[in-house]
Amino acid sequence: MYSFDKGNTIFVFGRPKRLYLKKNFKNATVGLFPDGLSTKLAPDILLDVKKTSLKRYFEILRQSDIGIADDGLKDTPGWKIGEYLLRGKAVVTTPLNIVVENFQEHTNYEYLSSRSSYIELPDKIEYLLNDKKYLEVGHNNLQWSAEYLHPKNYIKRILAVTKK
Repeated sequence: MYSFDKGNTIFVFGRPKRLYLKKNFKNATVGLFPDGLSTKLAPDILLDVKKTSLKRYFEILRQSDIGIADDGLKDTPGWKIGEYLLRGKAVVTTPLNIVVENFQEHTNYEYLSSRSSYIELPDKIEYLLNDKKYLEVGHNNLQWSAEYLHPKNYIKRILAVTKK
C-alpha cells in the first residue's frame, strides 16, 4: 500500500513492485506477511504484524483508491483484481492474457507491459491521479462488478450461457 500526499492509497502485491515503490515513494507501506520464509528471504520488506489482520486489511482496502495486482494462475486475472473491482477501486495490473467481457483498458484498468515491468508503475499511478481519473475508473469498476461479479448476476450469467 502507498499513501500519496494527495490522500490516495494504493495496495501493492508482488515483491519487485513492493521494492520499487518502497524505494521510489518514501511514504510507501508495502510488504510481505512476516512468516518464517519471508523473514529469511525478504527481511527488508516485511509488514508490521499489526497491519496483517483481516480486519485491518479490509479497513485499509476500504480507504484505498487504487489497487495494484498481478495476474492469476494460468494467465487468468488474479482474484485481487476482482476484490478491487467489487470495492470500486481503480486497478493497475500485469497484462491480462484473456478477454474479459466489457472490461477495457483506461476505462476499467491500466496495465503494465509485462509481469516484470514494475518500473512503469509510477507513470500508471500518475495517470490515474491526473485529474482524479482514479475516481472515474473506480466508479466504472463498481458498475462493472455489479453487473459481472456480483453473485446474483454472476449466477444469472452462468445460467444464461448454459441455456444456449
